[in-house]
Amino acid sequence: MSKSEVEQRYVLHDDVPTFSEYWNFRMGTSAVRVALALNEFSCDTELQPEFRDGAEMKQIWVASNAIISM
Repeated sequence: MSKSEVEQRYVLHDDVPTFSEYWNFRMGTSAVRVALALNEFSCDTELQPEFRDGAEMKQIWVASNAIISM
């Protein structure tokens, strides 16, 4: 929620963040984990927690976030 709050402050103050500021809050507001969870659900599968919460999945999350946010 804190990242959404920061993003909303920029909108309300009609301000444009720097790329660094944008990237800092965008990584927490693009709902990528929700999208990845919906993919898992739609495939009628359940990933093992050690895989879902592992380093490889974090890399997928960061890459997906970058693609969606750009």
